[in-house]
Amino acid sequence: MLRILAMVSGLVGAAGLSQFPEFSQQYLQRLAGKVDQLGEQVSSVEASALALDMTREEYLADLALSRSGAQASEKAEGEIALFDRLSPALERLRESNAYERLIRAHQAIDLDLAGRTLEDYKPALPLTAEGAVFSAVGFFAGWGLWSMIWSVLSWPMRRRRRQRLVALETHHAAEHDDVEHDHDADDLKPTPPAGAEMTFPSPEIEYFGDAKAAVDQPVPDLSLPASDGRNIELRAFSRPIILVTFPIALQPGEAYPDGWEQVEGGLGGPPLICSLRDTMEDLRSVGIAGVFGVSTDATDDQRDLAHLLALPYPLLSDPSLELAQALNLPSFQFDGDYYYEPAVYLFGQGRVAAMMHPLRDPSRAGLRLVDQLRGRRSGAA
Repeated sequence: MLRILAMVSGLVGAAGLSQFPEFSQQYLQRLAGKVDQLGEQVSSVEASALALDMTREEYLADLALSRSGAQASEKAEGEIALFDRLSPALERLRESNAYERLIRAHQAIDLDLAGRTLEDYKPALPLTAEGAVFSAVGFFAGWGLWSMIWSVLSWPMRRRRRQRLVALETHHAAEHDDVEHDHDADDLKPTPPAGAEMTFPSPEIEYFGDAKAAVDQPVPDLSLPASDGRNIELRAFSRPIILVTFPIALQPGEAYPDGWEQVEGGLGGPPLICSLRDTMEDLRSVGIAGVFGVSTDATDDQRDLAHLLALPYPLLSDPSLELAQALNLPSFQFDGDYYYEPAVYLFGQGRVAAMMHPLRDPSRAGLRLVDQLRGRRSGAA
């Protein structure tokens, strides 16, 4: 999606800048007419000053002393200043090629004149060599501008990913050091005093929310970015959908944060989202319009996970836990960061119709969900 946007931005830049040679030529013609007009007005002021045996500056100062001439004096000064700026710029532009005109454009720009030129301008095909060069420059300029904007906007996500990679590398380095130490001589290993217990600092974990209380609550008016590039409006579905919340979008082989095993249900994310993946066809057969995973991870991390696990449904990024706050869904705080607890929710007819939490066996959640939905349909029939 990002590449498509960059390509579109490049094409827009190419189309726009390719018109500069023709536009500059039409603007140059209009500029010449305006400079001629300004020159006549300046000549008129100088002739009036000469008739009174005054310099141009003396004449304008004397004219400004009268109430009726103050406005005329101010207008004449503006026209003279504009003529003094545009006249030499016009001569330089006449002697310049299209490339030099682009560089010198700021010297001869008159916004009013440029606007009127643009209003009457009709795009021309860039069939000249200059037009082709400007098209190429415009394409790369547009591409580069979009890339720069996206680089600024995505910096927080890249920063979080770098932090996660650093933590993973540190974890692997620590494991490597432990292996090396295991090969050292026993007399070099420090041993605790007899009877002493090894203690490790416990991570701070705090749990929030109540899944049962969310049932029968209205679906909140939220739009969340998805790993497939869309923005998902949760209220936009007329048929039932499934939302599966999970803590963290770790890729296979990536290590959990230290102390994560103490989180209740913290290891249930991967088997849970895979169980929904493996039962997608069955879920569709019982009337489910779509499945969406929700976590606090950045969209880039979710996109990588969805690709590696071949998920047939998108993952939604909710870093501020907007959905959890709206429905009081189960979540937890681990060492200062917030995460969703593994759970499954059925949204239907604009309300939270049912939930599954806690999950004793996340790997079978999809099968249990299908069985319950089939039971609902049989009961309704």
